[in-house]
Amino acid sequence: MDLTGAIITGIRTIVGAVFPPIKKKYFDQPKIYLQFAYDGASKRNLGLSPLNDASQPIDIMSAIYHHDLIWDYKLTLRNNSEHTAYNIQLLEPLQDHAFRLQPKIELLKPIQPNGELIYEAKFSAFHAGPGLEANNLIAIHPDLLRNRKFILQYTNVKGTKFYTLFDGKKDEQDSNAFSKKLK
Repeated sequence: MDLTGAIITGIRTIVGAVFPPIKKKYFDQPKIYLQFAYDGASKRNLGLSPLNDASQPIDIMSAIYHHDLIWDYKLTLRNNSEHTAYNIQLLEPLQDHAFRLQPKIELLKPIQPNGELIYEAKFSAFHAGPGLEANNLIAIHPDLLRNRKFILQYTNVKGTKFYTLFDGKKDEQDSNAFSKKLK
């Protein structure tokens, strides 16, 4: 009986010494959710297009203009876990004229447990056509998230990388998936 008790105590001691550091490194995962909220749209007139026929007078209502169409969203990064997220980076999509965040994500700014950071996400598209057509495109508010995937990378306190995969094709409850490996 004493030998069995000693063996069990030894096993508990070894498991108690080995398991917590492994758990902290590989299993204490922050979970960052991406949530988008539509915040309006606008257009910027870039001037008359060279596509207009300059050999005759141009009707202002049917003239072709170049427009920059912009749809604004509020992007909330919410940490729904009890673990702080560090080294946050948006891997996809790349920020360019078609998509950008303001302000940019600060790599050294962590998200505390149950905390959040809010950004302005701007989607842009170039359009050549009459002003009324551009107004209609802005008004119909195309579902810009429907065909988009976002990949957010972050680490836990031990530096283990984790990922949130946001798929705009899925409904809001299922749009965020969490992974330890980038697929």
